[in-house]
Amino acid sequence: MGFQKPDRYLLFIMFVTVFFLGAGAQNKPDSVRVLLDNIAELQEGISGDTEIDDEEWFDDVIPVKELVKVNINTADRSTLKKLQFLSGDQIQSFLEYKQSFGNLIDMYELQSVPLWDISTIIKVLPLIKITAEVDMLAAMKEGIKNSQSNLMIRGGQKIMAKDLTYSENFSGSPMRLSIKYKNLMGSALQYGFVADKDAGEQLFRGTQKKGFDFYSFHAFIKNKGVIKSLALGDYTVNMGQGLICWQTMAFKKTASILMLKRQSPMIKPYCSFAENNFERGVAIALEKNKNSATIFCSKRNLDAHLLGDSIPINHTGFTSIQISGLHRTSGEIEQKNKLSLYRLGGCLSRNFKYGKIAVNALSSVFDSPKLKTDQPENLFSFEGKRIQNYGVDFTVTKNNKYAFGEIAASGSGRYAQLYGLLLSISPKVDFGFLLRNISKNYWSYGANAVTENQGPVNEKGTLMELSVKLNDYAQFSAFADYNQFPWLTNAVNTVAYGKDFCVFFDTKRKLYAYQIRFRLKQKMEKDNQSSEAICPAIISNDFSFRTQISKQLSNEMKLQTRIEIHTISRNDFPSKQGVLFSSALSYKKPLSPFSINFQLILFETEDYASRIYHYDNDVSFNSSFVEYYGKGHCLSFRAKEKISRMIDVELKYAYSIHYSMQNASNSTISEKIQEIKVQITSHF
Repeated sequence: MGFQKPDRYLLFIMFVTVFFLGAGAQNKPDSVRVLLDNIAELQEGISGDTEIDDEEWFDDVIPVKELVKVNINTADRSTLKKLQFLSGDQIQSFLEYKQSFGNLIDMYELQSVPLWDISTIIKVLPLIKITAEVDMLAAMKEGIKNSQSNLMIRGGQKIMAKDLTYSENFSGSPMRLSIKYKNLMGSALQYGFVADKDAGEQLFRGTQKKGFDFYSFHAFIKNKGVIKSLALGDYTVNMGQGLICWQTMAFKKTASILMLKRQSPMIKPYCSFAENNFERGVAIALEKNKNSATIFCSKRNLDAHLLGDSIPINHTGFTSIQISGLHRTSGEIEQKNKLSLYRLGGCLSRNFKYGKIAVNALSSVFDSPKLKTDQPENLFSFEGKRIQNYGVDFTVTKNNKYAFGEIAASGSGRYAQLYGLLLSISPKVDFGFLLRNISKNYWSYGANAVTENQGPVNEKGTLMELSVKLNDYAQFSAFADYNQFPWLTNAVNTVAYGKDFCVFFDTKRKLYAYQIRFRLKQKMEKDNQSSEAICPAIISNDFSFRTQISKQLSNEMKLQTRIEIHTISRNDFPSKQGVLFSSALSYKKPLSPFSINFQLILFETEDYASRIYHYDNDVSFNSSFVEYYGKGHCLSFRAKEKISRMIDVELKYAYSIHYSMQNASNSTISEKIQEIKVQITSHF
């Protein structure tokens, strides 16, 4: 028999625990937690568990040492964008304030900056500092003299029960090993390298006689005269609003209006363990007065499935690109580095008093042509060797209005448009609006915009967001999105449409914080149970409810409790439901180098479709999001100790059990998994 509906008595106990015990979670700065709470939304539509290197998007916000912060007096517009918590009009307001009154003397002066409210200041305070402006050459010399290095070594392994053997098809050991080194010479120069071996991959033997499966190196110089940035090795490129290229971490639809507009420097150093979505070559950005120019070139080898891989003849093309970065089995190893991608791109921009305009261009050339199948949904998909993208993006700021947008094309009739508007209706009410119109034959590689699809293609939509600050401690947020797909997709055999609504309430006191979220998502899917040649479309309603309470029990202890309910209903089919309960207790004595965190997760879902994603209790600089489905529980703990002035050690242990249903009243253990992870970080 299948899984029964989640036990109502257990559900009642969970609610009582949430409302009367309270909660707290990881030992991360509040500003970091705000972004981590949003990132689970990225998991929708993605199968499998995901590990994300925090530094992939926090690298410019939280450098190697947490004591290194952004100097607010010398920060320009692009640097302020890295803080993520400032809107375009808030950045413009600060720059105008500094131009009128000079450098800030004290943090309290931030309260005098127009449009900067208390909640904004609280979020950015952990990330900024105030120091006098210094000569760049002197800063370079001082940076070399007092350079800061960070070496991180992380190892981990999942241990299966005796009746579950590690896959015999994997060529390497089940241990994962990662090494990262980074050196910061002040704020002007950084360099480093990454080496990574995934579980199941070989190390210094077989197909990996040179050691690790993945290596990455970068050197990055910024703010040296007219050179805004110079990147050698691996780096990422972010253009406009992501219609052409956006390679750093970015959110789709969230309840945060500030996430509606993409903000990031165009060129950033790459130092993540992820093995895809970056450039390898050289890039330079020049800036003088109000004009700037950026140019980059890159060559990367990609994993791909080539037509005729098993036949010793010249390959005629590739059918798909693999982005997992895993090379464990003979099939995965065979596809490694089979395709080369050459990229050349650039940007010319000019700043005006109230905004900016930029012209972007990118040429992507594969050494083998892309082949497509003859399914109807692939009629307008990319085929060939070359993708040419070009377009214009702009921002305009005036008083409490902030407009932005991007227009891009990949050939005649292949266009993509995205227009947004942010309004501060009052000191407590903000409104956001985003309109997108992307043709069914628009092509891009490495693009990532605010869309319903994973990539910008075949989509029209309207997104509206509202944020209301009820008082200094509470905030209400909501968004509504209406989307449609003019051409067929893999999910449905007709012109489809969808709706997405979300309501979020958040209140935070000194010792207490409470969050609640409702989300309803409606979309069209294929009826895979139909016997017809062309499966008819059905309406799927996806409802989720999440509530979380955090409470500071004492100066040393913090407790967090969360409950989440996920319900899926499709036409006349019976609804499917899942529920997850988690509680985390953290202990850290003030000024003590030791901290420890415990986390308990209980979950039960009726099937995979009603799965629930949850942020895992992982080591620093590594965010794991696990999908939970079926029935089971997971208990984990993480401990961190500073064994010397320069060395931190973290240990994570997790024990999870999954159950299989024998009948309505009996279940047996079907799977036991233990995970051990050790991380050593050295600062010198």
